[in-house]
Amino acid sequence: MWLCAVVTWIVVYFCIFKGVKSSSYVVWVTVPLPVVFIFIMVMKGLTLENSDQGIRMYLLGEKPDGTYDDAATILSNPSMWSEACAQIFFSIGVCMGVMTSYASYNPVNQDIIGSACQVAFGNSLFSFFAGFAVFSTVGFVQA
Repeated sequence: MWLCAVVTWIVVYFCIFKGVKSSSYVVWVTVPLPVVFIFIMVMKGLTLENSDQGIRMYLLGEKPDGTYDDAATILSNPSMWSEACAQIFFSIGVCMGVMTSYASYNPVNQDIIGSACQVAFGNSLFSFFAGFAVFSTVGFVQA
């Protein structure tokens, strides 16, 4: 475990030691690679037996016994909203230090609010898409 951590820090160092110049090339690999992996996981999950049951759980709120809660009950549950907010802050928070550091390289008239909304919206869409990988596997495991 220690050796893996050392290797990770060495890779991170070589990715950012030249600043914006080298990190722009690293982005060409680190952005599409997770998307490709999640896409493969979704495709594999959708081919599993009973994956449709997991997808119904994800999109419609179906319980394992086949019953449903109505939308008003689900949306009025405060714990559901706190879990959703925690997930969004957790997934966006991973890159906040680097985003803040590299924000100083933006031009003065950069549309910062528009860029922040694009990052948040893209993150939410990607998390929604990744949910298909998780819940298709849940449907398979529950059967």
